[in-house]
Amino acid sequence: MLSKRPLYLSGSFTILFSAVLGILGMILSASAACTNPSPLPTGFAAPCPVFSLSASSVPQSGTLTLSATPQAGTDYILTTAYISQGTAWNPYTLSGNNAVPNYSSALASLTLTSSQLSALSLGTHYAVVWDWLWDATAQCYKGPGLNQCNTGQWRVQSFSVTATYAYSQSAYYAYSQSSYYAYSQAAYNTSAIAYVQSAQGFSGSTIVSTQSASFPAANTAGDLIVVWTRWGIVGPNATLTDTQGNSYAPVAAKLTSTANSAEAQMFYVANVKGGANTVTLTLSAAAPRVGLEIQEYKGVSALDGETHTIDVIPPSTGSLTSSNANDLLFAASMSDNGDVGTWGAGSAYTLRQTNARQATEDRIVSSLGTYSATFTANTGTSFISELAAFKGGSSAYTYSQSSYYAYSQSSYYAYSQSAYVSPTPTPTPTETPPPQAAGYNLKWDQEFSAIDLSPDNTGNHDWYNGIWWESGFAPWNDYTITNGVLNEEWVGGSSHQSRWDSCISAIHTSSQSYHVFRYGYFEASMKWDDTTGSWPAFWMDSLQEVNGTLTNGNRDYGEIDEFEGQGNTQTPPIFYGHLHHWVNNVDVWNNDNNAAWTMPSGTDVQNTFHKYGVLWLPTSPSGSGGTMKWYFDDKLIITVNNLPSIFDVTDYAPSLCSQEGTNWAAGQNPPSYNIFTHFDWMRVWQ
Repeated sequence: MLSKRPLYLSGSFTILFSAVLGILGMILSASAACTNPSPLPTGFAAPCPVFSLSASSVPQSGTLTLSATPQAGTDYILTTAYISQGTAWNPYTLSGNNAVPNYSSALASLTLTSSQLSALSLGTHYAVVWDWLWDATAQCYKGPGLNQCNTGQWRVQSFSVTATYAYSQSAYYAYSQSSYYAYSQAAYNTSAIAYVQSAQGFSGSTIVSTQSASFPAANTAGDLIVVWTRWGIVGPNATLTDTQGNSYAPVAAKLTSTANSAEAQMFYVANVKGGANTVTLTLSAAAPRVGLEIQEYKGVSALDGETHTIDVIPPSTGSLTSSNANDLLFAASMSDNGDVGTWGAGSAYTLRQTNARQATEDRIVSSLGTYSATFTANTGTSFISELAAFKGGSSAYTYSQSSYYAYSQSSYYAYSQSAYVSPTPTPTPTETPPPQAAGYNLKWDQEFSAIDLSPDNTGNHDWYNGIWWESGFAPWNDYTITNGVLNEEWVGGSSHQSRWDSCISAIHTSSQSYHVFRYGYFEASMKWDDTTGSWPAFWMDSLQEVNGTLTNGNRDYGEIDEFEGQGNTQTPPIFYGHLHHWVNNVDVWNNDNNAAWTMPSGTDVQNTFHKYGVLWLPTSPSGSGGTMKWYFDDKLIITVNNLPSIFDVTDYAPSLCSQEGTNWAAGQNPPSYNIFTHFDWMRVWQ
């Protein structure tokens, strides 16, 4: 977008990230160690010889080793693998030489223990690793067998999990009606969520790269460990290990306060091994004020949601909506600017661990709802806070003894051994990423069968009316849904609307949640009125700009315009993809000399939906600036390399707009007719 920004307002907000893994769309036959699946799914790379398993079938009481080796002629492989569990994918960390954080230049492997295998359902499972490796010569990432930069593929294996105990029909005769009397309420309460124990470690002002904490008693096998970590500089990557060999997963990406040079991250591991345990935080660079707080809980199985805030006073997390009735709510906060003398728990929460810079608390809930967390802190001027919900089992007793009378012995005869063979979990199909986003996961999908648009620009919603800095808004009835299409209308005529734009944005100054992203592929299916005064736009503004975060005392932000158009000014139409670097409301850098692409002759943008997208890639390991690539109907049309570093330190919220303005000038000669922009869908892949 061209310069049209007024003076900025400041505010504090919460954040809601979408965190959803992509799902494989077909069943693969069980295969022996490093045997390629047959048939190989379209769009996936053969696993051998890079990715292999020690067996194609394993009992729950056994072990299974996953091994990944960098392909010939490349330097590194990503050390995160994913294993399917029903329709979900769970991350596992492979142990390698960590030559580059999260990468190994030699063999990386992981052995799944009997405890981990017992947590998997019986039947077929899939294991995948992402092969997107750094090519030092071309200075870009390439996938297996591909000679095209910034492409990659999943390598996939499959294995089956079998039961350890052979169930015979005769064993079922032992289940008499009387045996059901043994199932009392107490038996059902064994899965109730409960706090077990916690500990912490904190380096203070000492600069270290590792910090450990030991549980005062042995962990109980099958429990959950949640860890809150922090450090006093920006940049290091964090990994967690423990003496039991558990594999920790991040709840979300690390949280960075660029204004106060501090970072934090939450980790967890479910179904832990039993025994004495010390947890160690390792940073890729030494830092002061390195801390971790470790907590153990029972009756908790999986992550149910996350939300967080950055540089907010007083410390508060924002809100999340649970999808499970019985949840553990675990909240953590850290001061990123000054010590805290005394921490206090928020309403309904119990304080667990505190020190001069961080604190944790928890709460157990038994109903679906929208939840948030707060802390009290008598000092400290800025806080990073995070709330995670973890799923527990049902603790309610609904089965009366009388209900068990209905199950007679004879009903058990009907359950043959074959009935106990679990059905093969079939991965749920999802949207297939476009070629330029191959291997990416769908993070946010707006199909517009309906729209979650805030009625007053407050609360927790997907979309808000207007752009955050605007003092007024278009009428809410400018936005309608028809047959799965979002229609945005700018009303013209002698009584034309006072706002020059009808825009919805995923962020607003008054909202309690929003959707922001850093890197990935952003795409919308659009059609728009190709008439004088039409100014359709699909673009993104930065979270840090909305928050009023300062960099070296300046308002320093980027802007990403996936697409802008100017109606009836060019034949054929022109696709504009702009970037801006704003410092104190001055456009100090842009790509105006490489922002326009003329569409093919005969392109109908008014009656036909087309795809408008941008691929945003980070700064490379060699230090070369990031890259933006614009696409029209999957065709690469504009490339901008060596982006300013501001694009690597800010997060962006999408906006969808139907605007009025001829030759980039709004309100100069408003037309007498209405202007429409239509959106079939908008998607974010990462």
